[in-house]
Amino acid sequence: MKSYVVKAKAKLGKLPDKTIRRDLLYEDDTDRKLDIIKSFYPEISSLTSKSDLEIGLENHLYDNLYSFLKFIKGEEKEFFIKYISRYEISILQLIIQALLNNHIKDSLEIIKENKFSKAFDIKEDYDFEDFVLKSNNTRYYRSLFPFLNENVDRSSLIFLSSNSLNKFYYRDLLEEISKFSKNERDELRDFIGKKIDIFNIEMLYRLIRFFDINSNEMFNYLIEGGKYLKSDDLIKLSNMNLINFKDFIIGSQYKDLFLTSKTFYKAKEDYLSKLSKKLANSKYDLLKLIYIVDMIDISNRNLISLLELDESFDKDEKKKYIIER
Repeated sequence: MKSYVVKAKAKLGKLPDKTIRRDLLYEDDTDRKLDIIKSFYPEISSLTSKSDLEIGLENHLYDNLYSFLKFIKGEEKEFFIKYISRYEISILQLIIQALLNNHIKDSLEIIKENKFSKAFDIKEDYDFEDFVLKSNNTRYYRSLFPFLNENVDRSSLIFLSSNSLNKFYYRDLLEEISKFSKNERDELRDFIGKKIDIFNIEMLYRLIRFFDINSNEMFNYLIEGGKYLKSDDLIKLSNMNLINFKDFIIGSQYKDLFLTSKTFYKAKEDYLSKLSKKLANSKYDLLKLIYIVDMIDISNRNLISLLELDESFDKDEKKKYIIER
C-alpha cells in the first residue's frame, strides 16, 4: 500500500461517526449543532456561522487533497489532479454565476476565502469578459472563451458555461484514463463511465421535465463515453417524453433512481456513494484514494445538510437529506 493511501486512510478514520451524526439529527438548535461539529474539527473551531463552516470544511478538504498529492507520482498524480479539479470547477461556476447576476462585489470575499479559488484571478470590478480573458492561463479557458461570442444568449450563459465545464471535466478524465495499464484502465473507465451515465440521466431528467427544447439541442448537452448509455441510447432518450424516459431508465441498470420512495436527488447521490464505496476493495491504490476522497466529501456535505435542517423537520425527514456513506 502506497504512502498516500496510508495517509488518506488515517483521515478517513477521523471522519464523524454515527454518534456525531445521531447527535446532529436530534439537535435542532443551530448554535449547538455548530458546537458539536467544531468540537470534532479543532481546525475550524473559531467559525461562528453556517457559511463559515462550509468554507472551513472546504478548506480542510483542500489541505487534505494537496497533502495527498505530495506523495503521488506519474500518471496517478495527473489523473488525481484532474479528478479533484471538480472542486475548482464548482467554485468557478459560483464565480460565473456571481458575475452574470451582478453580485460579484457581495460574493467576492466569501469566494476568495475558499482555497479552491486560488486558481482564478477575480476582482470586484471584473465583468464576465474580463474574468474569462484573465483566465487564459488556466485549463478552463478554452471551455469558457466561446461564450464571449456576442451571439451567445446571455440569459442562458450560466447553464451553458456550467454544462461546458462539466463536459470538459469528464472528457479530460476519459483521456487521462487511456494512459493506464489495461486492468486499472478498465476499472477506472467503469467507474467514470457510470458517473457519466448518471450525469446524462440527471441532465435529461431536468431538461425533459423543466425545459421546452428540441431533441437535437438536448443531445448536445450530454456527454458521450458512458458505461451503458451509448450514443444511440442518448439520442433515443433525447426524443422521449418524461413517462417514456422514466420507463427506459427503470428498464436499465439504473432503475433504482426511479423505483424508490426517495427523491431523484437522494437516489442519485446514494447511487454515486455506493459506486465510490466499491472502490474500497480495489487492488489499485489510486482507486482506493478516490474512494476515501469521495467519502470525505460526502461527510462534509452531510454535515452542512444537518446544520441547515431545523426544528421544522422531524428526524425521519432529516434522514431523507443525508447521503448514505
